[in-house]
Amino acid sequence: MNSDAWANIKSLTNAERDQLDLQANVILTKCAQRVRELEQLEKQHSESVANRTNPLLRMLPSRLTQSTELADADARALHRSNIAWYLTRRLTETGAAQKEMQEERVRRQVERATTLGSSISVSDPTPAPASNSGSSGWGASAWGRSSQPAPAPPSVEEPEDDDYDNLELSPSQMLQFEQENAALLRSVEDTLAAVKVAESRLLDISALQTELVAHLTRQTEAIDQLYDDAIASQGDVKRANVQLRKARENQADSRIFLIVFLLGASAALLFIHWYN
Repeated sequence: MNSDAWANIKSLTNAERDQLDLQANVILTKCAQRVRELEQLEKQHSESVANRTNPLLRMLPSRLTQSTELADADARALHRSNIAWYLTRRLTETGAAQKEMQEERVRRQVERATTLGSSISVSDPTPAPASNSGSSGWGASAWGRSSQPAPAPPSVEEPEDDDYDNLELSPSQMLQFEQENAALLRSVEDTLAAVKVAESRLLDISALQTELVAHLTRQTEAIDQLYDDAIASQGDVKRANVQLRKARENQADSRIFLIVFLLGASAALLFIHWYN
């Protein structure tokens, strides 16, 4: 469904909500797997670059082996790690939002199930003792009112029970009561089933979010280490460039000294040869 179709929808059924929760969990899981694949590829690339380095250069101090290409490679690795960290952080935020919505849905379904259960207990049909009031009124009109009210004997309850037992419902009323009870029972069962499904989805998204948070923590530590390495590499490259400039200057001075020495030695040899 496109965005225009979703804009006209005001409410969703439980089946549609379950389908959306399932799709959200699947999408988050696949995205997390893709991010891990990116990290694995970057790790393999870094290992391949390290393996292509000359083994003899590994024995030299890092200050002598640093170059601009290596510094650029470290910067690219740091950039890619930051991309993976950003994607993982956004996945964690999305998982947290999905978890909050599922928790709210479970809470509302539990409240609805509680309300339906209480309505079933309250709406239990109990016929009112109208015949008792009618019989008592007839007795009062026939025998007259007593000057002093006497307490009702316990034997009065037996006619009431007999009246309740003698009450008969028509088949249509019994069928209506059975249909209402069956509808309420089905509604409660559907609500409980939806609550169980939502709770299972909530557990899944909670586990996924916990995994993403742990992975994000490891990524943060790795990025901090890469950042420190990149800063150290840049510092080493700068110091190496300074040493190279000094070496070039020393080499130029040594070259001039060597040329002067050779010219002086040649002049001395020519003078000795001329003198002899």
